[in-house]
Amino acid sequence: EIDNAIEEMNYEMTEIETITDKKEWFIAYKSIIEEYSYIIDPPETIYDYFTEEELDLLFHVVQAEVGNEYSFESKVNVANVIFNRLEHERFPNKLFEILTEEQFQPIADGRYMEVKVSEDTILACEYAYMFPDTTNGSLFFDSNNTLKYEFVMNDGTHNFYKLKGEDRNE
Repeated sequence: EIDNAIEEMNYEMTEIETITDKKEWFIAYKSIIEEYSYIIDPPETIYDYFTEEELDLLFHVVQAEVGNEYSFESKVNVANVIFNRLEHERFPNKLFEILTEEQFQPIADGRYMEVKVSEDTILACEYAYMFPDTTNGSLFFDSNNTLKYEFVMNDGTHNFYKLKGEDRNE
């Protein structure tokens, strides 16, 4: 019976490969993982590593940075910058410390406290944590092209940057 369930799960995973929208794909993926969680060890998520307070702050910062008018992908990219900083020696290795050092405009101006976090933002943060970085290791972003770091990409909402001279294939 377990073999049949695994076969069904694998079939469903193959079926969702045709979904091109990241958000729709992720929702379908999460549904499959939940459905078969009785036979598989589900992948680790942000809920396994961060406190409720840290996640609340993360969700509010990403929401304030991107808002509801921009894409799921833009939110994933901003969350990836935050997670990239966690892994980089230049930044603290605690989420709360990264988010409270006024490195992000919504923290500095208090906007993060005024936003209502959308389900879209929560999904984007979950996705950014679980899947490979979509920003090629970016550590910074802006929307007005004022940063003096090495340009990596533009996602239609923000420009993304690395420290000059860092290998993009880290």
